[in-house]
Amino acid sequence: MRKTIIISSLLLLFYSFIDNKQKEITDDSQNKVGFSKEETMELNSVTINNSEQENLISIETISKLKFNDKECIEDFDSFFEVFSIDSIFQKKWILFPLKTSYYGGEYYEDLKIEYIDSTSYKFRDFSKDKYAMNQNDKYSVHIEKQGSIVNYRLLGYDNDISINYVFKQINNCWFLVFIEDSGL
Repeated sequence: MRKTIIISSLLLLFYSFIDNKQKEITDDSQNKVGFSKEETMELNSVTINNSEQENLISIETISKLKFNDKECIEDFDSFFEVFSIDSIFQKKWILFPLKTSYYGGEYYEDLKIEYIDSTSYKFRDFSKDKYAMNQNDKYSVHIEKQGSIVNYRLLGYDNDISINYVFKQINNCWFLVFIEDSGL
């Protein structure tokens, strides 16, 4: 009987410790990206699979997006043409917080993952990419379409540029869901 009480007490203490650690992690992520606990808790569940990365997006977050199906451009090429040059349109079709990854640290050996919120996001003019081979930092553009996922890759020529913008079609609408910078 005494053993049972001691074991039960230890298990209760252990689970209480784990629950507190999970709350600390949620609180930390809330403070880093400026979301309430409720919004932070929503960012889990649906996994977007791609051979090079995974990006977690919750069904609740997607369902709370405020857009009309009539606003969607179903064809990726047509969508990207507008997304490339229109800052308001671009910001509207990004799932925030936007997951980004890059290599950092003293010797660029550590993979860093950050989340950009809508207030920190800076517009990127993709229309200039067609002139990239005429610039000092030359790079080429490679677009890989894999069903509902499109990888828009920038690969450097004699430099370390290697950036992948991942777009995902959700409810017939295209969204930028992940940016992976694997260059050094």
